Amino acid sequence: STTLDLMPVGAGKSPWPIAVCPTNGFVFFKSRFTNEELEKLRPHVFSDAYRALSGETPYYRAAWLMERLGEPHEKVTWGLLGASWEAMHDPPRYERYATELLVRLPADVAALQGRDKRLYQMLQGELERRLARFDQARTHFEQFLSTGDLSADERAVARYQLGLIAARDRGVHFVRDALGEK
Repeated sequence: STTLDLMPVGAGKSPWPIAVCPTNGFVFFKSRFTNEELEKLRPHVFSDAYRALSGETPYYRAAWLMERLGEPHEKVTWGLLGASWEAMHDPPRYERYATELLVRLPADVAALQGRDKRLYQMLQGELERRLARFDQARTHFEQFLSTGDLSADERAVARYQLGLIAARDRGVHFVRDALGEK
């Protein structure tokens, strides 16, 4: 099962836990790093800016490091999405992470095509709804529904979202509910 913000829900933990060095807080967001990557990250890991992030979630710190390493925009976006999942029970932190994610998404939407583009567009509207930006979310999903190449599932999710928006519901909901599945 998946939430409307793409978080897998089931037997495993989401997001998947990532290792953090207990000494310097380095987040192991990859299974292997080249020596060049480690050298590039070293000054960042030992910076005051990174130390100031010590209270942030591991995925948030991973996204911060990924950006400094020059990882692709979309990969950093997924790191920040993972951070929003980590923060879902901490409303102020969730709001901060989701707001940061909303700022990133238009660049990803512009760079993608087809189903991937539509997935990110739906995520954008979902985050607006979860942040109680109901007018923007409604406009977003109305415009989304006016595009011609949507699948039946995408239309169902967008219509479900419009119902949640009308009810001013900013809670966590599942894709299966939007699709009428059990």
